[in-house]
Amino acid sequence: MSTHLPQDLQDALDRFIAAKHRGINKTEAIALILRDWMVKEGYLPAAPQEGTPPEDLNSSNDD
Repeated sequence: MSTHLPQDLQDALDRFIAAKHRGINKTEAIALILRDWMVKEGYLPAAPQEGTPPEDLNSSNDD
């Protein structure tokens, strides 16, 4: 898939990478942003979280 982004979005993407995700490329940054938005909007299920949910914590499993 190939996409052209307007210059203002390219500049914003560069700032996003520099501020929060140094070391990733633009494709990875776009995927990260899109995945986050899709989850928040309900188009993509959230990834299951690891660990014990807070409501299931007790003294026997508090490591």
